Amino acid sequence: MTSTHVLWNKPTGGPFVSSLLYYQGLLYMATEVGIASAVDAVSGATLWKERLGGVFSASPVAAEGHVYLVNENGETFVLEAGRQFKLLHKNALGERMLASPALGGGQILLRTDENLYCTGRPALQ
Repeated sequence: MTSTHVLWNKPTGGPFVSSLLYYQGLLYMATEVGIASAVDAVSGATLWKERLGGVFSASPVAAEGHVYLVNENGETFVLEAGRQFKLLHKNALGERMLASPALGGGQILLRTDENLYCTGRPALQ
């Protein structure tokens, strides 16, 4: 890869384990030291960076204007997608969670070491 093909480069600070999330033109990430951030995908500019706490191994997911982050302590952080940090909800299951959430049909599936949880709208019959 030559420098003519690189649109932008960002020094370290991204996660080692979880994947980045591209959603509505932004990149979202959460690290192993509990810091979540959003980066403009066009310019590479960091838009916000917040300490949420905990260790994030699961990858973030998004739907319907929300970004979902889960840490290993079993805490789910629901953010409003966008250029400003806005924490909408923080929920704790009290169980270790390493897997990324799964989304579909208005529901969120969360897998802990011991259980599988489904939250959201009831499934259509």
